[in-house]
Amino acid sequence: MPRTVLTALHALVGCILAICLSLSPASATEPGPNPTASWDGFYLGVHGGYSAADFGGVFDSSGHSPYASFASFNTDGLNGGIHGGFNLSVGGLIVGLEGDYSWDGKKGSTIDGENDLQSLNSDYFATVRGRVGAATDNLLVYMTAGVAFTEIDLSVENGEDGYSFNATGLAYGAGVEYKVMPGVSIKAEAMRLDFSKNFKSSDQTNTGSGGRLDGLSDGDDDDHLSFKGVNVFRIGVNVRPGALSDGKFSSKDAVNTGAATNFAGFYLGGNAGYSQTDVGGQFDAWGDVPTADFASFDLNSANGGIQAGFNFQSGAIVYGIEADYSWLNASDSFVDGENDRQALDVDYFATVRGRLGVVSNNILIYATAGAVFSKLNLSVEDGTDGLSLGATGVAYGGGIEVKVANGFTIKAEYLRLDFNEAIGAATGSALDNLRDGDDGDTLNFDGHDVIRLGVNIHLGSLFSKN
Repeated sequence: MPRTVLTALHALVGCILAICLSLSPASATEPGPNPTASWDGFYLGVHGGYSAADFGGVFDSSGHSPYASFASFNTDGLNGGIHGGFNLSVGGLIVGLEGDYSWDGKKGSTIDGENDLQSLNSDYFATVRGRVGAATDNLLVYMTAGVAFTEIDLSVENGEDGYSFNATGLAYGAGVEYKVMPGVSIKAEAMRLDFSKNFKSSDQTNTGSGGRLDGLSDGDDDDHLSFKGVNVFRIGVNVRPGALSDGKFSSKDAVNTGAATNFAGFYLGGNAGYSQTDVGGQFDAWGDVPTADFASFDLNSANGGIQAGFNFQSGAIVYGIEADYSWLNASDSFVDGENDRQALDVDYFATVRGRLGVVSNNILIYATAGAVFSKLNLSVEDGTDGLSLGATGVAYGGGIEVKVANGFTIKAEYLRLDFNEAIGAATGSALDNLRDGDDGDTLNFDGHDVIRLGVNIHLGSLFSKN
C-alpha cells in the first residue's frame, strides 16, 4: 500500500507540472534566445559522495549480551560512480532521463557477546530516473524520481554463514547544477533510495523455525532484519560533448532571462499531503509468539500544517528560508501472543530549511535542505508503560511552485526527513527496562517521506501587477 500511494502521488506531481505549463503566460518582453536550450543534448559524467543506509533488527538474540543490533551498525560510507543522460528544453523547462551506477563502500559490523563477528555490507547501487527542472544559461535546479537497485550481503558468525539479497525500490530527490565553462557543469545532489525490505523473525510470523535469519548458523527465532533504504549525498561533473565548443557562455547570463515572475518577499501558507514513516524493531522478544514487529506497523498518515518564509530574488534565481509545522496522525498497534497491545505513534514534525530555485515564466522549481524535528511515542503492555524517542535530523527535497494570481501561489513538494534514531538490543537498555521488556528488543526511527500540496500568500505581491 505505501509504495502504491507514493507512486500515485509522484504521478500527481507530474499532472500538476503539466497544469503549471498550461498556465505559463507569454513573456512580457520581446522574444529572445531561449536560455534553457544551452542545457539540451546528451551528457556523461562522474560523481562521488557519501551514503547512509537504514537497517534495523537483531541477530543471535538468545546468545550473550550485547547482541548484534543492526540499527546501531555504522553502515555509512563513501561512494563514487558514473552517469549519463539526455536533456530537452520543453516550454521553458528542462526535462530528461539519467542513469547511474555507483560503487559503494558501506559496511557495518560488530562483535557480539559471544565474540562472533556479524556484518552487513553493500557493494553498489544504481538508478534510472527522470528529471525536471528550471534553468538560466548557467544554473539548473531540478527534481528527480525513478527506480533504484542494490544488493546487500549479511555475514554472520565470523563469516561461517550468510545471506545476500537484491532490492529494487524507488529513487527520488533534487539537485543543483552549475555550468563552469562551455560543455562542462558541476552538480550537487541529494536522493533517497527507498527499498523497504523486511525479513521477519519466526516469532513475529508465528511460523515456528521458518524465519530467514533463524535458518542461519546460530540464528534464533527472535532474529530479524529490516532494510528501509539509503540516503545519498554527492557531487559530480558533467560533460556535454555537443556544447564543448559553444562560445555563448557568459557569467552575466546567470540572471539574464527576461521578465521572470517576482517571488521575492515574505509569504505564509498552508499545506496538506501524505507521509510514510520508517520504523523497525520488536518488543517482548522472549514472550509468546507472535511478537510485535515494528517494521510491519502501518504508520503512514495524512498530514497538514502551516509554513512561512522569505525569498530573495536576483533575476530568475530565488533563494530564501522557510519554516513549517505539520500535524499528523501516524499510529498503529499490535496485540502479541500474550494478548498485550504494543503501540507506536507520531503526531508532528517541523522543519527549518533553506531554498534555492530558478523561475521560468511563472513557475519556480527549487531544491531545499535544512533541519527537522519530530518524536516517536511507544506504548507497551496495554498502555501500562512506554517511552518517547525525540528525533532531530536532516530534511532535504525539492518542489514546484506556480503563481496563479497576484500574491497567490500553489506548490507540490517532496521532503525526506531523516533521523536514524535507534535503541539497540542490550541488557539494561531503555526497552529492556520497560515492563515485560527483554534485552533482545530493538526500536529504530529512521524518518519520514513526505509528499504534499500547498498554497502560499505573498503579502507584498497581493496588489502588485507582477
